[in-house]
Amino acid sequence: MATHRIMLREGPEAREGQTLRIDGPEAKHARVRRLAPGDRVEILNGWGCVAMATVVGFPGALEVRVEEVRRVERLSPRVEVASATPKGGRLDELIGGLSQVGVGSWRGLRTNRGVAEVRGSKSARIEKLAEEASKQCGRAWVMEVGKELSIEEALAGEVVVADAEGQAYEASGGREIRLLVGPEGGWTEDEMRLMREAGARVCSFGAHVMRIEVAAVVAAGIVIDAERRAQS
Repeated sequence: MATHRIMLREGPEAREGQTLRIDGPEAKHARVRRLAPGDRVEILNGWGCVAMATVVGFPGALEVRVEEVRRVERLSPRVEVASATPKGGRLDELIGGLSQVGVGSWRGLRTNRGVAEVRGSKSARIEKLAEEASKQCGRAWVMEVGKELSIEEALAGEVVVADAEGQAYEASGGREIRLLVGPEGGWTEDEMRLMREAGARVCSFGAHVMRIEVAAVVAAGIVIDAERRAQS
């Protein structure tokens, strides 16, 4: 059976030899999974701390004994995705996919042809989705969710723009890269002119037109893989 993962975002980092009492949704989930004394669990805090522990019992709450603690560095290069926001459940797919490929952060991007925005309670829900995705894929650092950006605000640092008319992506050796993914209606001519004049690289990441939640994940995966290969 795969090791059960627990996400504990609040409180101090786990320490070797410590016994933790865990309640709330995480304890409920452990009961549903029928964890028993002696079962191993992995505890993540989303800030780079990963602990392996053993279930002690369920005396009202889940109790685990921490056996090993390690610190994990952030994935390098750090890729931030700023994209148009897809509607409904497609946004869930976007956040889950970006988390799995190792994106450092995601921000909504305001574009002329975009149809959805990130506001208020939606932002909190996206952060929760990022936590759940991190627990599912076992990443030590939860993908950050930042405030929505305009294109002008997004044009800072090393910027790569996803567009079918661009060139194939080549690694730059950058440590921090911002990837811009537009709406399904495409970038306007004015947007493309603005981004090119700001020095952004325009790159193509596939042979066909893709939905936002597919295009962003595919492009991010290619960027991360190419850069990591260049580093090795």
